[in-house]
Amino acid sequence: MRESDVDWVIVRPPLFRERFPRGSLRIGEDLDVGMGAMSAADVAGALLQAMEDDRFTRKAVEIGY
Repeated sequence: MRESDVDWVIVRPPLFRERFPRGSLRIGEDLDVGMGAMSAADVAGALLQAMEDDRFTRKAVEIGY
């Protein structure tokens, strides 16, 4: 995958549930995000943010609050 010509991002969300979004989240490599659940809306927002930010190209990132 790393030798591919395609830009990619692997996003590792925590457990997510239908709940009110918090909006404030963290995205990065090797984050200590714990085992808490995240709203589905916040997961979707993090996916969009990870795709648009070149810092995350060709990396696997975690998301959490």
